[in-house]
Amino acid sequence: MNTCRLSLGVKLTGSLVIALLLLGNTSCEKNNITDDDEVVLTPPIIEPKYELAWSDEFDGTTLDMTKWNYDVGYNFWGNFEQENYQAANISVNDGHLNILAKKQTLASAPASGYTSGRINTLNKYEFTYGKVEARMKVPKSKGLWPAFWMLGVNMRTRGNVPGVSWPACGEIDILETINTEVWASAAAHWAMSNGLHTSVGNKRNLADPTDYHVYSIVWNKESIKWYVDDVFYNGLWIKDGTASTSEFHLPFNIILNLAVGGEWPGQIIDETKLPATMLVDYVRVYKEVQ
Repeated sequence: MNTCRLSLGVKLTGSLVIALLLLGNTSCEKNNITDDDEVVLTPPIIEPKYELAWSDEFDGTTLDMTKWNYDVGYNFWGNFEQENYQAANISVNDGHLNILAKKQTLASAPASGYTSGRINTLNKYEFTYGKVEARMKVPKSKGLWPAFWMLGVNMRTRGNVPGVSWPACGEIDILETINTEVWASAAAHWAMSNGLHTSVGNKRNLADPTDYHVYSIVWNKESIKWYVDDVFYNGLWIKDGTASTSEFHLPFNIILNLAVGGEWPGQIIDETKLPATMLVDYVRVYKEVQ
């Protein structure tokens, strides 16, 4: 959900983009016996272990305000979105978070003909590194832009420390999709050494985008890897802040929203498909066990 949307095709080549080789062979190779009977030991690739650090299973009847904040307002973040975000479009029932987009004009924002919802974990849960996932079901309709994503918390001024502007804060898009497209999009956005925006991303087609899928990242000191239903499809090297990726070694917070219109999906809205709901079964963050 960046403010300066570029094409989500891969922007960088070479060592920055993690090839499918990152998937590796996680099984232990057999010891090889050579002709002279020398035993050659091939060490296995050790998969990290994770334990649950934070989650929301949405088992209650209201949004847990110890975990989330409402984002409210019109034309949020300058994406030229058409919706007015309000708390009333967020609900929790039947074990799910519901984010509702509908045709509605509010007196507080007469220029907007739509309302929707957006929440974040700023100041309530912020973290660096881990496995982050959500099981979600998103609507598909012309003009809709559902998203599960993260922003660096240093975007906000805290105490005497001024915030930085986007994209210097860094952005990790775990899932975005638009309109009636059948793909899931994964991307990262950050600032190069000259302050200009750069990004890396990829898309993966889904048999049924409106069905439930698990969207996730595995983020550590070396890389960010994106998955849908445990299938890898995008990656970025960030080890030692290579290629000005130091943003991705700082705390981030989680954001969920359903935008209506904007620079990426365009401004044509299929009102026959409204109201539309984005459903989230759970959001979980796992930390690596040393």
